[in-house]
Amino acid sequence: MKLRMGIAPFHVSLSFALVATCLGQQSSSPSSGAQDKSISNSESSTKIVRSDGSTITGSHYWNPYFGFSIELPRGWMIAPQQEVEAMQKKNMKSLTKNDPELVEEAARARMVSAPPLVVIENDPSKEGFERRGFELLASDVSGEAGPLSGDAFLKAAAQLMREKSLPVEYLGVPEKVLINGKTLWKAKLRETTNGHVQYARQYVAIVKKCAVQYLLVGPNDAGLEELESVIQTLHFSPSPN
Repeated sequence: MKLRMGIAPFHVSLSFALVATCLGQQSSSPSSGAQDKSISNSESSTKIVRSDGSTITGSHYWNPYFGFSIELPRGWMIAPQQEVEAMQKKNMKSLTKNDPELVEEAARARMVSAPPLVVIENDPSKEGFERRGFELLASDVSGEAGPLSGDAFLKAAAQLMREKSLPVEYLGVPEKVLINGKTLWKAKLRETTNGHVQYARQYVAIVKKCAVQYLLVGPNDAGLEELESVIQTLHFSPSPN
């Protein structure tokens, strides 16, 4: 898959920075203003309906458009959508660095990508960047040339990060994984935000000409190991495409 310039891969950098920024905003003391919603341990919790039609009931997330469900980490906090969008705009401005090509890609990325869902570890004993995060996002790749695959998507993302000197580094090569009968591609990343190093494990599935992505983010790669159990709860419906 040869991407025109990197609309979807640029969205990866933006989204990684988004989670890192959300983590950095957290502190051990309660914040003022809009409060995050906690992911309940109860399956009988009130259903949360998001702007894209996806729902969260207790810890159960369901996306009817892409046809998948996943269990979110219980007790974690859902970052308020308004704050997520505000941070996304701020990070977008920072990452483009007055680069005309990236400015154009950023504008297109906002138009064709689904609103991200960011959930953050709720541990008062940890400062912001010490906590872990999880993000769901989808990037439209329908206009890209060549066969669509998670492997090609991740390689294109890594190339874009290098060429544009973006603060995200892909570590190693993509790995093919099978999760509950669905083929995904996995990559490990490292990013520096405001002097803080963050690591991520990124999973990608191509569904309905979109790169559906699941990011585990934390201060070290070892700490992400136990979050692998979250990815193992991913289930796609029989015919999501």
